[in-house]
Amino acid sequence: MGAGYRRALSDAFTDTARMVTRALDLDRADVAVSALELARALDETDRFVRTLKERRRTDQVSKGKFAGALLYFLRQCRPIQLISEQDAIEKGVDATRFQDLVCVMFVCEFILRYRPPHGILLELIFLLRQNEASAAAIGLLFESFLILTDRTGPHYMDEAVV
Repeated sequence: MGAGYRRALSDAFTDTARMVTRALDLDRADVAVSALELARALDETDRFVRTLKERRRTDQVSKGKFAGALLYFLRQCRPIQLISEQDAIEKGVDATRFQDLVCVMFVCEFILRYRPPHGILLELIFLLRQNEASAAAIGLLFESFLILTDRTGPHYMDEAVV
């Protein structure tokens, strides 16, 4: 993935973290995004996409597969850090759930341009918390969202991006 797109992803992830922080009424100073862990998640996603393309002998990857891989590796790398968990605890916010919410909202809003219904969002976060989903399985789920809501068939990432 190109440097410009990586920068756009990093900026959008940080913006999403700020949005969720505000929505949950957390102190912005208590939430940090680790540039190192975010870069590691992007590297892992890039490696996954390259492998997927090689295996399938294609230059295309669907937005759903890309989004699934990105979400999977963001969760593995954990780029969100709570400086002081006290504020979060006082407001009933679990650090892991906060991380999951930021990651899911980022992928849905920035990559898929789709906001799943609240119940589906909660089920997706539950599925992630159980560690029962692979990057490919999450990608298939996201691709299904796109097809069911748009009905125009598979959506592919721009080849210059991934």
